[in-house]
Amino acid sequence: MAKGAVKRSAVVKHDEDVAAPIVNDPVRAQQARMGVVDPDLRERFKREVQVINFCTVFLACLFALVGFAKLSPMLTADLHRVLVEDFKRYTQALHLGQIGMDATAFRVLVGMHEIFLAVGLVTTYALFAAIVLALIMLGTIVAHVLLNEPFYMPSAVLLILVTMISIRLRVRRLIAQDAQARRSQ
Repeated sequence: MAKGAVKRSAVVKHDEDVAAPIVNDPVRAQQARMGVVDPDLRERFKREVQVINFCTVFLACLFALVGFAKLSPMLTADLHRVLVEDFKRYTQALHLGQIGMDATAFRVLVGMHEIFLAVGLVTTYALFAAIVLALIMLGTIVAHVLLNEPFYMPSAVLLILVTMISIRLRVRRLIAQDAQARRSQ
């Protein structure tokens, strides 16, 4: 028990050392109560925010292009033709005919969702869009695995990226809600 008491006192002392600069500086203490982000902290996370924003815009462009390629041969006729054939196999592998969905309807549905969700990634609906895109990528991986195709790796990478972005967006939203709650107190 003496060891636990020593550890607790060390933790408390550490917390006092960390909190001391804020308590001793009335301006920083007021900013902390108002939920204002410390400029040093903002600068530290500036690079992380830039990387997340770049990845988000990159993924949005990628999903929009792939979604458009599923809908129309205008972008590239060869890719569109391959996608039409692939979606015939995906429809059979996922047994979508049992619910009355043919390959064309499935391809158009996925393509339109990818375009709309790509737009959602760069708007205020980014968290929702990232989660739904992650589910679409999960379905893509399942379809490739069911067909014993080795092409699920790009989908897995996209799934990981979209999941990372959705986690980061959720954390950002929680931080903003916490700051808002502090301001309202």
